[in-house]
Amino acid sequence: MAKTHTETEQTHKPGLYQLVLKHHNSVDEHKILAIFERFFDATPDTAQEMYEQLQNDGKISCGVFTHGIAETMIAQICKVSEQLGSELTFTMEAMNNSKGATPC
Repeated sequence: MAKTHTETEQTHKPGLYQLVLKHHNSVDEHKILAIFERFFDATPDTAQEMYEQLQNDGKISCGVFTHGIAETMIAQICKVSEQLGSELTFTMEAMNNSKGATPC
């Protein structure tokens, strides 16, 4: 008896990556708040809390995404960051602890 398509192929689950923003003293608070609100759907109050955590810890996890979505978000954020005249650094950290820094 022949095996069905689902029996012969294993389902591949995409890896998950944490988007982590590193702190930069040179970036204006309002620009970072705008990034949190625009790209991570943060309310103004949540964005302020995220900013305070960034200030205190030197970094903040902005969410967990599949590889493709994380790369796309970084590219979009970098484009907006450049338009705002700011330099942000994100790391896209695989949930298995491998890292890759991406400066904007």
